[in-house]
This record gives sequence, C-alpha cells and structure tokens, in this order.
Amino acid sequence: MAMLSTNGDAHFSKFTILTTVYKTVGKHDITASILYPKNCEQSLGTPRPVLIRFHGGGWVSVDSLSPAFFAPWHLELAEREAAMIVPPNYRFIPECSMQDILTDIEDFWAWMHKSNSVFHLKRDMSTFILSLA
Repeated sequence: MAMLSTNGDAHFSKFTILTTVYKTVGKHDITASILYPKNCEQSLGTPRPVLIRFHGGGWVSVDSLSPAFFAPWHLELAEREAAMIVPPNYRFIPECSMQDILTDIEDFWAWMHKSNSVFHLKRDMSTFILSLA
C-alpha cells in the first residue's frame, strides 16, 4: 500500500516524499520511498532519471530517510536534473544475516524493474545513479 510520508524535516522541504512496501518478511514490511522535486510536479508523466540511494548505518540502524545520512548533493542533483531519488530500507544485523540484507537489496532491484511506474511516476532506468551512503 502506498502512503505519503509525514516526514516534516526541512531537509526535504523541496521534495514530495511517497513511501510504499516493496517486500514483506513475516509480518515486517520493508519500505522504499520515492522523492521527487516539487518543482517538477507539472510534468510527472515524463520519465525521470533515478538516483537509487542505499543509506548508511553500518547495516545495523538508521531509516532510509534519516537526514543525517542524506548527503546534500543527492538532493541538489535530483532537483537540478528533475530526477527521483529512491532510498530503500532493508533488514538489520544482528536480527538478520548479511545474506538476508543482500536478498532484500536483490528484491528491491527486481521491484524497481518489474513495473513501468510507481505512484504513476515514470522512471527512466536507462539513466540512473547508484549511491551507497
């Protein structure tokens, strides 16, 4: 189910943030967010470049939208290029193994490619950047 994030952080004030579940493990939903610049809302039907951003936290903590781990250049680049940023969450060690995390990343990648649009936003997967924070 898709939901609008209630993240009110000023760090993201120039972006619309949407969050959805890309995978469920047991009763635990694993989410990905889609951020896109508010200044490109009039042309949402146009395919957008994508910045896929895996957050820091040493595999043990932090949400994908934690401002402290979100470099300003990610936001500046997305705004300049009218790109969307897609930061996925994943499970953490020690509650799961590194193999589980890699499986989450693989499932996220498959989710990104299985549909032509997410939230009716078209993405151009031929133009993307992968960032590891």
